[in-house]
Amino acid sequence: MSEENCYHCGDKLGKKVYTYDEKKFCCSGCLNVYVFIKESGNENYYKFRDELPEKPKFDSASIPYEVVEENIVPDKQGYKSAEFLLEGLHCASCVWLNEKILEKLDGVIQKKVTFATGRVFLKWNPDQTSLEQIANSLLKAGYRIRPIQVGNNQPAKKDYRLLKKTGVAGFFAGNIMLISTALYAGNFSGMDWFTQKVFYWISWLMATPVFFYSASEFFLRAYAGLKNKIISMDLLTALGLSLAYFYSVWAVFFEKGEPYFDAVCFVTFAVLSGRLIESSLREKFFIESENLMARLPLTAKKVLSKERLKTKEVFVDQIAAGDILQVDTGEVIPVDGILLDQEALIDESVLTGESIPISKKKGETIYAGSSPADKPIYMEVLKSKAESSLAKLQTMSEEALARGAQSGFLDTVAKAFIIFVLVAGGATAIWWKFILGASIAETVYHVMAVFIVACPCALTLSVPMAHIRALKKAYKNKILAKGEFSIFKLASSKKVFFDKTGTLTEGQMKIQRIETFTGYQKEFAISLAKSMQESLKIKSPIARAFLQQQAKSLPFKEIQFYSGKGISGNYRGRRYYLGSANWLMSKGYHFSLQDDSTAVLLADETKIVAVFYLSDTIRKGMDKVIDFLQKKREVFMLSGDRQDVCQKVAAELNIVNVYCEVLPEDKKKIIEEHAPRVAMIGDGMNDAAALATSDCGISFAKVSEISANAADILLLNPDSKSLLALFQIAAKAKRILSQNLALAFLYNSLLIPAAFIGLLSPLFGAVFMSLSSISVVLNALRLR
Repeated sequence: MSEENCYHCGDKLGKKVYTYDEKKFCCSGCLNVYVFIKESGNENYYKFRDELPEKPKFDSASIPYEVVEENIVPDKQGYKSAEFLLEGLHCASCVWLNEKILEKLDGVIQKKVTFATGRVFLKWNPDQTSLEQIANSLLKAGYRIRPIQVGNNQPAKKDYRLLKKTGVAGFFAGNIMLISTALYAGNFSGMDWFTQKVFYWISWLMATPVFFYSASEFFLRAYAGLKNKIISMDLLTALGLSLAYFYSVWAVFFEKGEPYFDAVCFVTFAVLSGRLIESSLREKFFIESENLMARLPLTAKKVLSKERLKTKEVFVDQIAAGDILQVDTGEVIPVDGILLDQEALIDESVLTGESIPISKKKGETIYAGSSPADKPIYMEVLKSKAESSLAKLQTMSEEALARGAQSGFLDTVAKAFIIFVLVAGGATAIWWKFILGASIAETVYHVMAVFIVACPCALTLSVPMAHIRALKKAYKNKILAKGEFSIFKLASSKKVFFDKTGTLTEGQMKIQRIETFTGYQKEFAISLAKSMQESLKIKSPIARAFLQQQAKSLPFKEIQFYSGKGISGNYRGRRYYLGSANWLMSKGYHFSLQDDSTAVLLADETKIVAVFYLSDTIRKGMDKVIDFLQKKREVFMLSGDRQDVCQKVAAELNIVNVYCEVLPEDKKKIIEEHAPRVAMIGDGMNDAAALATSDCGISFAKVSEISANAADILLLNPDSKSLLALFQIAAKAKRILSQNLALAFLYNSLLIPAAFIGLLSPLFGAVFMSLSSISVVLNALRLR
């Protein structure tokens, strides 16, 4: 560590430096953590760590550990246990340090820190220690435990059936291979009859629990499929294993042919191992999603008086819309609400990945999961915890993963493949029995080899493994892929269409200049325009420019919205129109625009009364995104704006293909004309039709809009880097998927014919099938 950096967190030292043991620290927090770690005898942490921790910043007062402990039901021995989110974990050394600290605490009966999930399971004796004491001990080292659920005294119960079945298959597969090796060597060295029979019987005893217990997974699923008139991959696996097992039993009991119990164990273990890995990846994704909600506090400070002098700590589940809450600096906002303070800085990094706090003004929405960065705030509750934007984000991410478990493409391929293998098995039987005149035993031997080789483990793993890894990588980048296999569809796109306002540009439209005519005052014109937008309640980038104006609200009636054109409404018996120049000119108004800014015109029943000139800035880094896409794709721009405005933006971004002055329905038609393999990036509300028509719709979306947004993929971080990351993730995911499918098909196309003509035994078929599955899994894990 450099002398210019803090010994604990690695930050650069400021003007004030804390020194202890000839080591320098940037703040008293880092110094106190170091002293605690040293005095507790865990100084080796600094030798073993491979990543620097964050600066200590936790405050235990924000979590009511006493309330949490009261709601945990003790077991029969009087011990209490629960699973917690452990904040501050960065590397394996953090796991080691936390477990060492917990080991030395009196009353802690059991502890397990899991780095992969960021959680710790604790079991303690409440007569010897309390949850608050445990939490404070960890807090001194810079780690904080956060309750996941009140009243749940056990960690989420895992379904261990698959793990047990895989373990049984793996145990017997390993042991039976030792016997198979001895039998194989005995064929050359001359093993006596009795020893050979003993080994055969032991192999049978080992394979039987594998077949009837571990392989029951395939039989149950195959039966369920047939019951619903569905031919599944499990049917093929069940047929191959049944043929191998019963043929081997027949061979042992009637002393005809060689048994292949080792193939039964090997195939079962290989297929179950693949499913176990897939299940584990899926579970980790769910846990990451749950951890987001777990960061929400269990209680909140409810304001009891209008003067805001009295507050009461209540459970978040008891909070209702309309309640007033106080949230202190650094605390997590528990539910969506409206800011009641004049202004505050809100940290939304957990939601969007944006590290810089956002300035919010009175009346603006603040979201569950964010936190006040500069001062305590007061807020009015909009929605309950279950209805919050964060809860919707978690639900949609889990639904996306659940949809990914079923692949229409894979189902189609599987059905064709199963029929092919069944036909191949029948052809093998006819070839060997009726054409070559082989015995029944020899015929069954070759049919069995075909079925075992064709066990579709690699094929069934290829798509879901790549899909789960891609979803997880995207989720870490604050990208929510909610459409079915939308990431792969994006990777296959050849044309990408961008909406201009709010996509290529920041979408932060501002009124730069106002022209008024025929005696209309600017203040009155702004009031008219703002009031019409308020009555409509559609928050497009242009609408926001008017809604931000400090102007009097006027009571409009009979408001009408014309999609992509404008608004009209009645005020004091007079009809007003607010919209684009083209729309108003089509209604008979006359006006000549000389400015290349976006212009919105206001007219009464006879004439143009005001023109609002709006400007927007190009989204930072969008030029790099366009350059990246143009290497392999055609890039287009769609906009309802005037041609001179569009061409100005297109020239800055080097976009050649530009469609200007198009209405939302026209955008849909343009997408249809360029289909297939088209991606659209636009406003998830106004461009809903175009996004839905494209193969993959993408949108920058606020957390509050995720459920209403029509896009397949939502970018929760407004930075264009997230869009570039999405295309890079999609490209790598597609490459890995293509490699997996190619490997699976190459394996089957080479080995099925080899088994058909008798070049491959059932045992070696099982070995090659396992190797292909392992290759597919390892290849998918490269997507990090």
